[in-house]
Amino acid sequence: MEKIYMITRYLTYPAVWVRKAVEFLLCAIMNIDPIETLEEADYDEISGHTPHGEFLYPLKAAAFNILVFAVQVAGAVGFFGAGITALCVLDVSPVNPATLQFNPMFLLYILFMYLGICFASNLFPSAKSVENFWGLCISEAGFISRIIFIIPAVIFRAGIFLENLGITVVLSVALPIILKVVF
Repeated sequence: MEKIYMITRYLTYPAVWVRKAVEFLLCAIMNIDPIETLEEADYDEISGHTPHGEFLYPLKAAAFNILVFAVQVAGAVGFFGAGITALCVLDVSPVNPATLQFNPMFLLYILFMYLGICFASNLFPSAKSVENFWGLCISEAGFISRIIFIIPAVIFRAGIFLENLGITVVLSVALPIILKVVF
């Protein structure tokens, strides 16, 4: 499973890099260890997660995990939306039918589709962050916090399981194919 995870990280590196940068910035903003300069930061190049300390409060853990997830969802929806709209709905082809010349916009939409796949494949924060968030929601949080945070915690745990198996990449690649058949 680790090899599958490693291969998907290398294939989807643009979104891995964005997630890594967002996690580093959130660590600095939320005063979560390690607070280092950008030059000293020890990134995990394979997983795309910035190593950090344990969360002490459920609200901080929720904010960190949900913000990382939101950035990745925004990238996935934006790039997938543009790519799918152009390639599946508008039927942009490599050759412009009016002029019978190469259509450079086709390559742009293929790039958007690739970036959408990258972001959709890397939606979830690190397993360590999610497990810590889960532990805080179950044991440390008050009754109201448990009710509020249990749904995101369950979604993140399921997503981490799917991501570790490489299923998110398969689903991300299958989505445009299915939509092309439907449209």
